[in-house]
Amino acid sequence: MKVSGSKKNSGRIRHNSEPTVFTVSAPISEFIAMVKPLMKGEKPRTVPQAWTRFLERTTAHGLPRIANARNQAGKIFWVFIFAVFALIFLMEAQYLFVKYYNRRPITDIKV
Repeated sequence: MKVSGSKKNSGRIRHNSEPTVFTVSAPISEFIAMVKPLMKGEKPRTVPQAWTRFLERTTAHGLPRIANARNQAGKIFWVFIFAVFALIFLMEAQYLFVKYYNRRPITDIKV
């Protein structure tokens, strides 16, 4: 796949300059061949398969470890760890919201 870019106004960029135009010189089949390996597996057919697929592919920290645990005890451990830290996060977020909405003054001036 070959991608080339060109500008009509070369040199200094001016306020009224034309945008960069990109042309792609490759058939759509080549693009599909590049993207297809990124789409792993089939679509999930059941809800548990959908959850497993989500857990394996999410970028949320800790969740892929639940799906990739070797045994049931490992899954329970990672669910527990994730739940504990999610609870800590919610407690901290609640604390910050309360602190913000109290609107206590930062400085105190006395005359």
